[in-house]
Amino acid sequence: HAAVTGMFLWSYDTEKETSHLIPVPAHLTAECPVYNDQNEYLYQKKQYIGDAYSTGGTTETQRYQNVINSVSSLLYGVPVSGYVMIDMEQIGDMNDLVGGISLRVSEDLLAYDEGLSQGRQVTLTGDQARIYLVERSPETDTVLAQETGLVERQMQYLGLYMDKLKATLLLPTSIKTALEDLRDDTDTDLGLPHFLFLSKTLILEGFGDDIVNLPCETADSISGTDQETAGTDQTIVADEDALFEQVLDLFYN
Repeated sequence: HAAVTGMFLWSYDTEKETSHLIPVPAHLTAECPVYNDQNEYLYQKKQYIGDAYSTGGTTETQRYQNVINSVSSLLYGVPVSGYVMIDMEQIGDMNDLVGGISLRVSEDLLAYDEGLSQGRQVTLTGDQARIYLVERSPETDTVLAQETGLVERQMQYLGLYMDKLKATLLLPTSIKTALEDLRDDTDTDLGLPHFLFLSKTLILEGFGDDIVNLPCETADSISGTDQETAGTDQTIVADEDALFEQVLDLFYN
């Protein structure tokens, strides 16, 4: 079933002009709303937070909103003012738009591509980029290590991609074209002014003053969930006390 494989919450303080980027592991188990085929709310379900997309109804807009609501609920009601979604089936085209991304492979992905061995310097092209950003390494021992490895690869790739876009934006004749191409490959509820502000701020200033990792830990699989169906005996959950303190510190102090 369709699911979100990477989520990043970006917060920006307009008064202090500071920002934070918060990766949200897609396989983090959380309470998520479930809707039926008539887009009517049914109940809350403990599931991978990335699966909130597939349980969010039948329209793309409602599915995106269900992911946002699930992340907001996880963070004790922190409001999320907008979203930008990237279809991972399009990531190869976005990757090739900037001439590919050169990086050192951080963990073995040989099960998916023989060229993606740990420590190898490669320039990702086409479907390699999708593999690097979507697939979890089967070489790791625990579900938490798998998810941590995937998030680290996503962060590594995004930083390098932003650097490539920054170089493009420094060419005056390319600014409009680059941002239009980027918007064409995404789905967003942001108006054009907000999208341009978000894009240019992230590209020119980077991810922000701090990358904040959510406090996560492993726990036994929850009976009746997708994890149990898949035969996984452990799942990833948030350390609720530590997360509550983190939310207070980031958004309310």
